[in-house]
Amino acid sequence: MRKTEIFFPFEPKPKGRPRFNRWGNAYTPKATSDYEKQIRDYYLENTTDYYDGPIKIRLIFYLPIPKSASKKKQMKMGSGEIKCVVNKDIDNLEKSLLDSLLKVAYSDDKLITHLSAIKKYASAENVGTYLEITEDID
Repeated sequence: MRKTEIFFPFEPKPKGRPRFNRWGNAYTPKATSDYEKQIRDYYLENTTDYYDGPIKIRLIFYLPIPKSASKKKQMKMGSGEIKCVVNKDIDNLEKSLLDSLLKVAYSDDKLITHLSAIKKYASAENVGTYLEITEDID
């Protein structure tokens, strides 16, 4: 069973809503497309793993602890005692990362048979996204 594990060492960004030009054509916001390119490039620099069969994906999004929180609260956030409820929807974080890896890590997102995602707080130096892709051969 093949397995790919990679940590993307930059702050997770949610998928932006599509924008429309004056002619009514939809396009992806620049911040989203820049982030997706960063994910793709980092993946290709660190692995050549490519899947074309059923896969399971596990994601852990490590988001920065808000600077506005008290020191006591920051400690509890860092230890996991306070759950991550920052204003980034987990489904939009997933969408951004999964769309980035389409045609790079797997041929089609219909191959994903199992998906799990978690949001956690992390110190500034540990912010990023952990990705695990495993062949689903059970």
